[in-house]
Amino acid sequence: MMLQVAARHADGLNVAWSFSPGDCRRIFEELDAYADKYGREHALKRSIGVWTRIFEDSSQMDAYVERAARAKGMSVDAYLRRTSGGLYGTPDEVEARLGEYADVDIEHLIMMFPHGDEVHQLELLADIFGSVL
Repeated sequence: MMLQVAARHADGLNVAWSFSPGDCRRIFEELDAYADKYGREHALKRSIGVWTRIFEDSSQMDAYVERAARAKGMSVDAYLRRTSGGLYGTPDEVEARLGEYADVDIEHLIMMFPHGDEVHQLELLADIFGSVL
């Protein structure tokens, strides 16, 4: 229903916070189909918001995932499934995932960083963008 209303009346749609690139692609394809139905010609702006956590290396990530899963009373596999729609990983993994989001044809990407670690996360992100540019 939300996609139908957006396709008919909105200027854009933000999909957040835990949708994989594939999820976003399917949502935007459905949105396009509704836009066609209402004669909107895919004119809606698209943005994606993602929970983001960049780790310096895989050992740091593994240790964090174990602690977080234990704190939530979950298995590591269950925790990884739960966070799979976010932008989590080492710099190389995040860079690859950013490429997948870019292929979804969005105008804006909104990143939600862990509270209190925003500056460090932005520094890691700047390193990623430095390697891409």
